[in-house]
Amino acid sequence: MNVVVVNTGDGGGGAARVALDVSRCLRQRGHRVTFYCGTPPKQNDSINLMGTADWFLGRTAKRIGFADAFSFAAMRFLSRKEVRGADIIHFHNLHGFYFGMLSVPKIARNKPCVWTLHDFWALTGGCYHTLDCQRWKAHCGNCPQHGKFPMVGFFDTSYPMHYIKRKALNAVVKCGAIVTPCQWLRRNLSVIPGINTENVKIINNAVDMEVFNPLRRDAARFSSNLKKDEVCVLLVSANLKHPLKGMRHAITTINTVAKKISLTIVIVGGQDKEMIEQFPNIKVKWVGYLDNNIKLADCYAIADVLVFPSVAETFPLAVLEAMASGTPTVAFDVGGVGEQIVDGETGYLVPPENTEAMGNAIYRLLGDKECQARMRHNCRERAVRNYSLELFYQRHLSLYDDVLSHWRSERHKNSQR
Repeated sequence: MNVVVVNTGDGGGGAARVALDVSRCLRQRGHRVTFYCGTPPKQNDSINLMGTADWFLGRTAKRIGFADAFSFAAMRFLSRKEVRGADIIHFHNLHGFYFGMLSVPKIARNKPCVWTLHDFWALTGGCYHTLDCQRWKAHCGNCPQHGKFPMVGFFDTSYPMHYIKRKALNAVVKCGAIVTPCQWLRRNLSVIPGINTENVKIINNAVDMEVFNPLRRDAARFSSNLKKDEVCVLLVSANLKHPLKGMRHAITTINTVAKKISLTIVIVGGQDKEMIEQFPNIKVKWVGYLDNNIKLADCYAIADVLVFPSVAETFPLAVLEAMASGTPTVAFDVGGVGEQIVDGETGYLVPPENTEAMGNAIYRLLGDKECQARMRHNCRERAVRNYSLELFYQRHLSLYDDVLSHWRSERHKNSQR
């Protein structure tokens, strides 16, 4: 099979890692994959969609507020040799000021398309997460997030962009399929008029079970100079400063727990090393941002608990990576996180932004060795059963086959008219 994968980037965030997982799984099994991205490639075999003219148009459109509506790169997408020869076009994140939504319906009419949604952006006039706003269910406009990234244009274009995105979603779901990583996002997608939910499939994100493995624990603790009985709390985020990652809640919670239990914090993430100063009486190991899965897996393996304080999420890889490593998670019950964690079995779910409840859950877990052992076993078992790369590959291959079959059937019907 010949597949074209499109994503904002080919490294860094969760969507990029999922898109790369799709590509690697396919390539390892003999399929041909072309990976297009809207930023300078980090992988040797990726192709940048953006030329000088594309960059200029994107920058101009961004200032106005229509950066994700128009794109030369999207307009000439179907003329690319790799796209002409493709069996499937697999879109991932299309935001990031590089791919015009106005071109998606034409692409979907000419090629079988799959679009994996990693956040709420495709459902709204511009924002990634709606928080408490419900305008997206009818129509956006007068956006409360205008002026904040990614709604940074001079004009509030959320009303027309909302309409443009709905046309794009309906075009893809009519001729192909939309994928969500969790039931929560699929439920919200079903609110959109005209969306045929039969063509909205759930394929959970996945992690490498060989890399993220609890068997790494003893060796990783030794190399990290952690004692065998030293209590270790892990914080992970690509951008620790982002307000939706909720690190302010983690600081409050962990400082409270540290008054009862002696612990060490391991912080993995970028852009906020000053965060160390927020834990004045706690031993902190600052790791920084990691794009090396082996080193990242060691951080998960040494931890007794992952504290995950995000206030808006879809289906985060961090929780799956911790689970595969046998590390329970304490998290706010937001988005699809409640579908990942089985409360009381693989971690604890607490009400959003309730730091007292989060602190109590962490203390309860760290203070009960039997509970820790049981949860570590449950985590690994659940991860292997539900979130392996092999399952991930098989689900995508089955979806591609279904989309191709439907596409050929529709083309045949149209030719008979």
